[in-house]
Amino acid sequence: MGELGAAVDEKAPIITIVINNNGYGEIKQYMTARKIKPIGVSPGAPDFVAVARAYGMAATHLTRFDDLQKTLQQAYRSRRPMLLQVDERIIIGDN
Repeated sequence: MGELGAAVDEKAPIITIVINNNGYGEIKQYMTARKIKPIGVSPGAPDFVAVARAYGMAATHLTRFDDLQKTLQQAYRSRRPMLLQVDERIIIGDN
């Protein structure tokens, strides 16, 4: 999270993309595939958009895959730090 603050302080035109699976999705899938009871892999995730905005960074939460390209282009053109929180389900095609 400190990197978000540094990007704002330095006015670095960095686009941070957070693919939010609300926990440790890859580890959970690994455990489930091997018939291991998933324990400790579903912690609550913070509201990354709220955290970024608390640092003074522009941020948005994407819930539709169709919005990704347009939002990335807007973020790039803004030439300022921005965080995009993307729901995992739109990346894996469950939208």
